[in-house]
Amino acid sequence: MPPTLDYPFDSLGVDGALGALLIGYACSCVALGFFVAQILQYWSMYPEDKFLYKLLVLIIATLEFVDQGLISHALYFYVISNYNNSLVFVLKRAVWTIIVHAQVGTVIGTTVKLCFAVRVWRFSKHNFWVTGLIVVFTLSELGLATTYAVRCFQLGYFHFLPNLKVLATSSLGCGVFIDLLVASTLVYYLQRLKAGFRTATNLIMKLSIYAVSTGLVTSGIGLAILITYYFMPTNFIFMGLSFLLSKFYGISLLAALNTRASVNRNGSTANQGNNEPAASSISFTRLPSRTSSARRLFRNDDNQRMRTTLYSAYSATSEGVTMYRIPSMSPIPNFSLPLIEPVRYKESSSTVNLEPGSRFSTTST
Repeated sequence: MPPTLDYPFDSLGVDGALGALLIGYACSCVALGFFVAQILQYWSMYPEDKFLYKLLVLIIATLEFVDQGLISHALYFYVISNYNNSLVFVLKRAVWTIIVHAQVGTVIGTTVKLCFAVRVWRFSKHNFWVTGLIVVFTLSELGLATTYAVRCFQLGYFHFLPNLKVLATSSLGCGVFIDLLVASTLVYYLQRLKAGFRTATNLIMKLSIYAVSTGLVTSGIGLAILITYYFMPTNFIFMGLSFLLSKFYGISLLAALNTRASVNRNGSTANQGNNEPAASSISFTRLPSRTSSARRLFRNDDNQRMRTTLYSAYSATSEGVTMYRIPSMSPIPNFSLPLIEPVRYKESSSTVNLEPGSRFSTTST
């Protein structure tokens, strides 16, 4: 039997306990469906994505399903195995899966926040202070949550939940702060980026709205858990909300990975995911008439890389065929472009000259 404590047993009735848990479980199942849809979209859009990203998605997906399994076991224990026995919450030790669920959810949130810290690091051009602040608070949240889980196992009974308010709300407060900091930082640097890419204003605006919305959703749920736990620790509303939080962290990460395709389709703001530059940013020299095609050189307007595209070239006359060839080149910086020697064929009445830095031209022999 648990030790006798001054605890308001009446508050742990069907509505305050089972009702809150069942509603939270139903909502978490819906959120898990959205998460699975994001996974299917990711694998269909990025079948050849980097191994690190695939591994990250696999880890998050595994943790999400494990977390949902833990929640399902806890619900079965309280709803089926102890049917019509509301005193199970005060007379028996808390089922172990409900405690492990809290820790698994924290691990999911920590992983996602560290991934967003990497994104902030890149967007901010290696801002050590902002990124370091995110990492420090993320690890602090993980440490506080782990301590909370250990204390729950040690105490064992729901009687002691009010005694752990400070520890739990400190961990939740760190999580809310990180979500808001990541969202505001990404929006700030996206707005700075918009000044340099006027043609991508709509895209950057969409990314800003996405960053704010995902940050507000996770921070809003975390804040709701914090408030309900601190002011109402004797019912399980905060626990039902916690079923949702880890799912939305997974959804936010998958959504961030899936939005890369829309970014790459929108011009020069994110051309690194595209093998070919945008059509509006290409300039090249056309061949003379009657010459079908040639290897042409073109470059991006940002003057960063040169590229080559292969075409066969010929000019036919009654006396013979004139052909020319340019050595194959992989993408190289434009400041190191090698000189191209003139190529001249005497077999026909027409000769193709290719001078360095000039247009293609033909001359009569």
